[in-house]
Amino acid sequence: MNHRNQERMLLQASQLVFCTPFMSARLNNEQYDILVIDEAAYLKECESMVPLSINGIKHLVLIGDDLQLQSVVKSQIAKEAKYGRSLFERLCEIGWHKHLLNVQYRMHPDISRLPMKVFYDETIIDATEKTSAKIFIGDIFGNYSFINVEYAIEHQTGQSVQNVVEAAVAATIVSKLSKGINKKATIGVISLYASQVIALKENIGRIQMGELLSVEVKTVDSFQGDEKDIIILSTVRNNKFGKIGFLDSCGRANVALTRARYRIACGFLEMKKTLTKSKSVWSELVQDAKGRSCFFDARADLELDKVICSFKSMNRLSPSGCSQLNIDAAVEEAQAVVDLSPSHIPSVKRLCSSHEDELAGSETADAESEYSLGEVHSRKRRNQGDCHLNSPSGL
Repeated sequence: MNHRNQERMLLQASQLVFCTPFMSARLNNEQYDILVIDEAAYLKECESMVPLSINGIKHLVLIGDDLQLQSVVKSQIAKEAKYGRSLFERLCEIGWHKHLLNVQYRMHPDISRLPMKVFYDETIIDATEKTSAKIFIGDIFGNYSFINVEYAIEHQTGQSVQNVVEAAVAATIVSKLSKGINKKATIGVISLYASQVIALKENIGRIQMGELLSVEVKTVDSFQGDEKDIIILSTVRNNKFGKIGFLDSCGRANVALTRARYRIACGFLEMKKTLTKSKSVWSELVQDAKGRSCFFDARADLELDKVICSFKSMNRLSPSGCSQLNIDAAVEEAQAVVDLSPSHIPSVKRLCSSHEDELAGSETADAESEYSLGEVHSRKRRNQGDCHLNSPSGL
């Protein structure tokens, strides 16, 4: 029996079939009563025609959040024509009734408080109070923490943006976690810039992880539909003009701020002046963190202070004699080494320098770097054990 015949036999014996929208084209020879599309607000309207062409569909259920990310569309003409709009959004626009799932079960109330207010007008409530012991060690790491990183200067890398100091601080936090946890935990280290993700992976990759800790580093866009116990968000931007570029997206901010799960500490790494000047949701985030006593200086933590001081000492070193900065404190405590190429060193040394936005092409480049079509759907299937078929016969 060939592969295609085996597949057909399994499909005929299955009551539930899980697949990506494009793979649903292979179901045309079968008949199904109900079609459920998850992450429907991300799927382009034209792409939704593929699963809608399945034979025998009597009921359609669209599950999604039109306040999060849309599909990436490069062409300005296509954007103006609303090519990236989903069927979910179109139905909402014409007044089609939608049912709001108004109880959130993922986030600790301290984490959900601001997103529920800013993005959902407080129409969503928390399922329960979560009061288990803290995972983080140290006073500045609570359930919800905004950590201000002094000396964190952004610099342009091609069409993307990078902040090597933030990357080192994030790696040190991960190292502290690996030593302090006493039960299994998952960490997501995310950034809105592909170049920063590379820097984060390089630094975190040098840390000796224990068996209890699982770490994943991705862009914010590629994290839609995912969740972790702990989220560390590297916002990257730090300039005197308040330019935040890729951060200036409510959908992207929504995804970034709602990935963390219960009893976690959520760290946001950025210089407060830039975000405060931006007059965006991030400015409100800074003010909210201050009002709730959740705003901290990274230098209040001894290990993070050592990392930042090591970068400050770079200002007294000759670039030609230092292509790599080995941070003593990070080697001893966090085992994090920060790579600085000669092109990066001047950027670190210019404490007061900043860069104008050059994101005409970088937004789509960063968004698409780890986010191919159908990635949300295929990732969810992988997280669920790659179970494509649910057969009553156990096949």
